[in-house]
Amino acid sequence: MPSTISHSSDPQSARTPEDDDDTLYIGGARFRPVSAAVWRYQVGGRRVVKSWFDYRRRNPAGRRSSPLDEVNATTWARTDTEEMIRLLGVLHRLTELEAQQADLLDRICGGDLLSVQTLTAAGALPVRPADRVLSDMGAGLGSDVAPVSPTDPSSSPA
Repeated sequence: MPSTISHSSDPQSARTPEDDDDTLYIGGARFRPVSAAVWRYQVGGRRVVKSWFDYRRRNPAGRRSSPLDEVNATTWARTDTEEMIRLLGVLHRLTELEAQQADLLDRICGGDLLSVQTLTAAGALPVRPADRVLSDMGAGLGSDVAPVSPTDPSSSPA
């Protein structure tokens, strides 16, 4: 089971002269092409590839709360490779979509807010308590802005 992971873009990587700048190293294995953007992709401040690996390495990361936490895989299985390839593929696609995602977010944030009156007139409000995701979802939004909660389109507001 490998214990290290790095990328050719890292200063301390295991890069060799025949490697290009898009190589991911897991133990003695190489995955390529893996762009630096995929290697550095973060969700919630955590690097996705590194975090994925840290829970599967020889001495897995994470909190220890049970003797079962000491039971770990001793070899890198084909399924680990397949899962890694799928993860890299998803992250590659996400990095390709970043510009479109940023544009969409800018357009959404720059759009008009819907007032409570507009949503009430459209039948979207009031939202039944059973349909609320979070009770404090609209905290701090102001009195003329309503939080949006998913509702069952086939049901009418209570």
